[in-house]
Parts: sequence; structure tokens; C-alpha cells
Amino acid sequence: MPPSAFGGDLTWESLEGKRACRIKSETAGNIFDRDQWPAMIGFMTGAMVRMENAFREPLAAINWRLRTRERAALVPALTGATVEAAEGS
Repeated sequence: MPPSAFGGDLTWESLEGKRACRIKSETAGNIFDRDQWPAMIGFMTGAMVRMENAFREPLAAINWRLRTRERAALVPALTGATVEAAEGS
């Protein structure tokens, strides 16, 4: 995904000891100041929509490739062939 797909800065953080990461967008503000809530809500909802739009297609492509690989692995198991042979390696 090109950085411009989101339309702002994203921070990627690895989560030590986990098979996951955090991807976030930040803005300055004080969550305890109710006067700032409308601006914060606007920022969060806008970032959420932009993030969903930016990641939708790349994640769908990754999901498709993983599912295709899973299906390819099932065929060799049924026929006795190896996964490498099914993938053309």
C-alpha cells in the first residue's frame, strides 16, 4: 500500500511476543478535555474510514493468496503429491 493511499502518517508498531502489529494514526489532544472531543471524534472517524479504504484491497489480495495456497495444499494431500509439486516449485 503506498503511503498516499491513507492520506496521512501511519505508525507501525511490532507487538513483542505476539504475531501481530499495531498500525495507528495519531493526533495531539487531551482526552479529558470535553471541549476537544468533537475534533477528536472527527479525527478518529475520518482516520478509520481512510484506513479501511487504504487496506481493503491489499488485505483482500492477501486473503485470496492464502486461501488459494490452502486449497492447493488440500489437492496433494488427497492425491499423495507434495505441496511443492502443486505450486510448481
